Amino acid sequence: MILPPWAKGDPRLFVRKHLQALESAKVSENLHVWIDLIFGSKQMGEEAEKALNLFHPLTYEGAVDADKIDDEVQRTATIAQISSYGQTPARIFKKDVRFYFYFYFSYNKNLNVQPSIPSERRQSQRPFARS
Repeated sequence: MILPPWAKGDPRLFVRKHLQALESAKVSENLHVWIDLIFGSKQMGEEAEKALNLFHPLTYEGAVDADKIDDEVQRTATIAQISSYGQTPARIFKKDVRFYFYFYFSYNKNLNVQPSIPSERRQSQRPFARS
């Protein structure tokens, strides 16, 4: 493995610097953005387009059932394409993840964490409302 110059050839320094970055306040403050891109509201659809976060259509869970493709060439090509791109993780959240965090921390006050939810959403959304 070739380490970047800032690691000075030391794998432990490389790992330590990454741990420091992952545990930093900046990452903690922005973790919801990453969660929305990968598992949430910005994984597909209009919100994904706005965030420039579009995956190949074949990578979405349930996008294609290769067993139902009759043409052998098409089935083989589809399987090869899926294998090449991988699969997009299952979508867990349909709303901005801060919506869920807000209610989780509101109901679990012993966690000593101050949740934040954008003010424009506080008024417009109710907990556990059906979409």
